Amino acid sequence: MKISYNWLKNYIDLDPIDHSPDVLVDTLPLLGFDIETYEKLGPPNMPNVVVGQVTSYQAHPDADRLRCCEVSTGEESALRQIVCGAKNFNSGDKVMVALPGAVLPGDFKIKKSKLRGQPSE
Repeated sequence: MKISYNWLKNYIDLDPIDHSPDVLVDTLPLLGFDIETYEKLGPPNMPNVVVGQVTSYQAHPDADRLRCCEVSTGEESALRQIVCGAKNFNSGDKVMVALPGAVLPGDFKIKKSKLRGQPSE
């Protein structure tokens, strides 16, 4: 039987400091419960990937399929301009932002660059 940690928390008072999933996996067998496997699900650890909010966007002046977006990432610095090809968002939407230095699956390294003459951070 598969049981999620979040489901288990609905029925057992688990203090997050003392009973992380890793500690629980080590403790339950000592109490007589058998654990065959343990899987961590969820997003991978990806440094420099944050949640941002699109404040505005406009069509790229030199490309039909690109947009120039202003995105707030919660940093104290000014908004970031990001050039992208996505069309499935609007102003005010929260989006994932890969900041310069991030490495995405496939060893795709994010860096500041210009796309058709427009800077993209």
